[in-house]
Amino acid sequence: MNINKNILFIILFLFGSIQIVIAQTYLNPPFKSKTNPRVSIYKIETTTKATIVYFKYKSNFKGGTRATACINPDMYIQDTRTGKKYIMQKAVNIPYCPKSRVFYKENYQFKFKIYFKRLPHQTDTIDVIEHILGGSAFNFSRVFLQPIA
Repeated sequence: MNINKNILFIILFLFGSIQIVIAQTYLNPPFKSKTNPRVSIYKIETTTKATIVYFKYKSNFKGGTRATACINPDMYIQDTRTGKKYIMQKAVNIPYCPKSRVFYKENYQFKFKIYFKRLPHQTDTIDVIEHILGGSAFNFSRVFLQPIA
């Protein structure tokens, strides 16, 4: 009976260890700098197939005509150690430019997420690049991937 419990414990331990390597979540990851104060990263998640970056957008709209938001279809993340780029696969809850999300409310907020090819498990720092030329684009430099316990 004790042997069965030990075997079960070992199986559960190994399964849990595999899950840690396969899937990982990073909450409010720290970063060195960003180009747009209206956009923040509140979570990064790696699954068996993708790396998903979760964003929150808060407008600085103060009245007048309208404000807009869209995502550059050429967006990518880059492993800062290897320089390898991972191109965006899809965006959820934000349109691709030149289409845009239009809003008229002051301090309007919304969340969106961007899917990329899965990062290798040893990746510990990335750059998030919406547009290399900046402008109103949101770029994050040296986002640190520190797993939560």
